[in-house]
Amino acid sequence: MRQHAFDTIIAETKQSFHLSWPLTLSFLMQELTPFVSVLMIGRLGEDALAARVLSWSVYVIFSVWFAGVCGSVSALVAQKFGAQDREGLGLVVSQGFILGFILAFIVMILLWFAPYLFHLSKQGPEVLRLSTQYLHVLMLCVIPVSFLVVIEQFLIGINKTRLVLLTSVVQIPVEIFANYCFVFGKLGLPKFGMVGIGYGSALVFVLSSIILIFVLLKAKDISIYPIFSYLTKIKLQTLKELLRIGFPLGNTYVIEIGALTATTFLIAQYSSIQLAAHQIVWQICSVTDGVLFAISQVTTAQVGQAVGRKDLSAIKASTYANMGLGFCFLLFVSVLYLGFPKAIVLFDIGSHAGNYQPLLHYAVIFLAIALISQIFDNFRLNVQGALRGLKDTRIPMFISIISFWVIGLSLGYLLAFVFHLEGAGLWIGLTLGLLFNTIALMWRFSKIVVKVQ
Repeated sequence: MRQHAFDTIIAETKQSFHLSWPLTLSFLMQELTPFVSVLMIGRLGEDALAARVLSWSVYVIFSVWFAGVCGSVSALVAQKFGAQDREGLGLVVSQGFILGFILAFIVMILLWFAPYLFHLSKQGPEVLRLSTQYLHVLMLCVIPVSFLVVIEQFLIGINKTRLVLLTSVVQIPVEIFANYCFVFGKLGLPKFGMVGIGYGSALVFVLSSIILIFVLLKAKDISIYPIFSYLTKIKLQTLKELLRIGFPLGNTYVIEIGALTATTFLIAQYSSIQLAAHQIVWQICSVTDGVLFAISQVTTAQVGQAVGRKDLSAIKASTYANMGLGFCFLLFVSVLYLGFPKAIVLFDIGSHAGNYQPLLHYAVIFLAIALISQIFDNFRLNVQGALRGLKDTRIPMFISIISFWVIGLSLGYLLAFVFHLEGAGLWIGLTLGLLFNTIALMWRFSKIVVKVQ
């Protein structure tokens, strides 16, 4: 019995690695676009750069919420895939397209009115004008992105993660080139300035969608799923199921980002040096978190497939296997964080950046605390992914509210402002919130697995 369980975990670990590395590379490539966009916009002046910060902060919140809601597609697709229910799988994806379009329309309306909030930033009229224009142009990306997100979730659910990577390999360089041409007026195009980012991205997203439709219809091992067969029919039961799983998931992502944003504002009350150190460490950790999130998406797919084929032993095995895979990755990260913290920070800011010693001091402290939080996050994200595969997202949403906003921020505020640990206290508070979240989700997972059995 023990040998069988061990063999199952080994098999799931091999499959996890096989599925997760393409998603990891895809994520890293997708991070190139906003990074290069900042470099382009930075050449247009300080007002353009400030406008980008304002508009992008709003766009990211809506994008994360949208992606979270559509994350229900991979969970349901995985279960149908495991049960070898092709018709049911096609129905889920088709209704996912419909849901994505409806959500895209709602997000576009919210983005249109969101610039009214920019006045609270007390920026100058030119920054407000540019940020409004930029956000409104980014609206053009929402509908094609909704299609691409659903397709990505479909491919993850059927273990075609290499196609996700291939899409990024082709799309990202073309998107960056198109943005460059629209921003600076190359190849005979007008010089649109910063709004050219939106025009270029929207054009590439539309072209990518058209090409993907052709590929999905022609690929023999993918065209067997009728994912476009129910686009003219609204199936309320399936839509409700997608929303039941996805709506709490999207809210959970926003809750987590909101807590991190609140922490940023609290750290800003101390000094610009601590704020800069916080932003640098957050940026460094976002790369690691992206890898862990990619692994957790594989957890969702594997658990969903195990449920679909009624292989209950694989539910725990795949979850623990992915936790182990993430932990092995963090062992490598810990060598960098603890062994070369100054080199990592200086790589980000450059040793020529004036008097960087105070900034380096705080960044190294934050980085050490961040390593502990990411160890907890590895277990949290994977058990969260497992629960998503089990279609359990509502209770985890409430757990996140308590963990991040009640425990994490409260303890962080207490440690920072009462015990005078300043920025480090806020990071410790968030870490303790993550620890509670991890323990609570593990408890929830153990209860759900018992019910499934």
